[in-house]
Amino acid sequence: MEKYEVLEFVHILFATVWVGGAVIAAVLGSRLRNADPAHRLGTTRDLEFMGNVFGASAMVTLAFGIWMVIDSPTWAFGDTWVVIGLAAIGLSTILGAVLISGATRSAIKEMEAGGAAEAHHRKIGLYSALDMAVLLIAVWAMVFKPGA
Repeated sequence: MEKYEVLEFVHILFATVWVGGAVIAAVLGSRLRNADPAHRLGTTRDLEFMGNVFGASAMVTLAFGIWMVIDSPTWAFGDTWVVIGLAAIGLSTILGAVLISGATRSAIKEMEAGGAAEAHHRKIGLYSALDMAVLLIAVWAMVFKPGA
């Protein structure tokens, strides 16, 4: 097994965790509004925890992707598909670390104080769906490599 294959394996493994987790988060986020209050609070707490896993997976995906481009005589940071991937990581990080995380923390705080947090749950669902779209574009770019 060559070094590039190991880098690619780790990159794809962590991207799978990240994208798969985002699918689960989007599904759970869409269910929050209709769940009973006890389930809603627990699920929101789980989403907050899962965000840490996604964040770590995204950073490993990014690091190994950069390493692959640096090590590759074929790929460059100016390649369209690499630029799309980097932009997707940037957008997904903003959506996850800022918007989804902020709405999740606010929802937990409101529910712990006795509120329903419906507005926050709508935001979580919306931001999770947008994140899913961004990640699907990234997967498309990695598979089809436009501009290569």
